[in-house]
Amino acid sequence: MVITFLAILFIFLNALGWLEPMYNWLLSVWNNEAAATVVLIGLLVLFIWWVTKTPSDGSKSVSKSDE
Repeated sequence: MVITFLAILFIFLNALGWLEPMYNWLLSVWNNEAAATVVLIGLLVLFIWWVTKTPSDGSKSVSKSDE
């Protein structure tokens, strides 16, 4: 669903003529520090999601009373 949303967003940005100027601006300001910052923020978001997600049914722990 996210990929579909992004694809539709890019289609509309391209139709408005905004995609190429945004891409050119991104290439002009992109450097190693910016890339490292984006990767670090992404990893932090994934870690926070992983820690706070609800456990699925397959990962139930077995208590002493169940044995």
